[in-house]
Amino acid sequence: MADIYQQKGFKSRSEYLEDLADQYGVDYDTVAALAHVMGPNEDFDGLVDALNNFPMEADMNMKLICALADVCLPDYWSGHHLPHVAVPVSRDTTIADLREAILDELRMGAVAGASATPETTYENGTWLDAACEAVERYVQPNDPSVEYPFRDLDSSDDEDSEPVYAYFVFIREDD
Repeated sequence: MADIYQQKGFKSRSEYLEDLADQYGVDYDTVAALAHVMGPNEDFDGLVDALNNFPMEADMNMKLICALADVCLPDYWSGHHLPHVAVPVSRDTTIADLREAILDELRMGAVAGASATPETTYENGTWLDAACEAVERYVQPNDPSVEYPFRDLDSSDDEDSEPVYAYFVFIREDD
């Protein structure tokens, strides 16, 4: 009679653990150590759960780019599948104001985008840290002497006018 590993299509427990290591992107020695500590009775549930929650090395070293995607009225923003935030801007918005507004949006979880689930963005500490670092690294003026990056926006004293928003997209550097 075949053991559970053979019933699941593997020659042995070792082959099964190798498959898990490949599937979850974790080195074999780590998977084998977890399996040893947890015991064979956890191979198909507890071990798999542990690997699902295991921080991937790529995620731990995640680097993001924060890129200005558009500056427009909200009705003209067509959206983006990548995680992004929107911040209101005006002629009087400074680079420091802009960075702080983006960071506030990130901290509040106001991240949109088809691929922007809470688990993969603002609730994920690694992603949030990488996003904040990207804001500091990339939200810079092209010309260091420019303090007000949106000076070319029309000024409107009309309190009924819609605010203009700057939309920033977060892109993984390895994508």
